[in-house]
Amino acid sequence: METKICTKCKEKFPRTKEYFIEKITKPNIKNGLINISYSFKSMCKNCLKQHVKEKRNKITAKKLNISYEDYVNNIKL
Repeated sequence: METKICTKCKEKFPRTKEYFIEKITKPNIKNGLINISYSFKSMCKNCLKQHVKEKRNKITAKKLNISYEDYVNNIKL
């Protein structure tokens, strides 16, 4: 079985939908037929969830005009 290394946590996981999110890499249109290639995102599902959560919190903190650390420590439960 092929393995893939997460770019954030550097753990090695099997290259399956169980550990990585599948994405469409390149839709090709040739002779009217659509040929779609699939691959997996570079971060594992757990790291990607954490990354999205941090990004969302940073945007919210910026909208509230407070620092990210203050938002996470004092406002966000």
